[in-house]
Amino acid sequence: MRIVVIPPKSREEIRQAERRLRVAAYCRVSTDQEEQESSYEAQISYYTEKIKNNTEWTLAGIFAEIIVQIMIQGIGKIKKCALAV
Repeated sequence: MRIVVIPPKSREEIRQAERRLRVAAYCRVSTDQEEQESSYEAQISYYTEKIKNNTEWTLAGIFAEIIVQIMIQGIGKIKKCALAV
């Protein structure tokens, strides 16, 4: 059996962690055009890096959705949402 000792965090490490702000980003695309796919990916990438590169922030999550409007016979437009967390 292998035992791994995990040392306690120093007081400074605890204080530093308590000072960090939890930050989330919301990314959205509202059409199904191909150009928008790269915009959607670029938004997620940009905000992920932006948050991770700030030493005072902790990434709480990236909330992203794609809204696509679909035409159904005689019913009109219906919005269909996909949420990726």
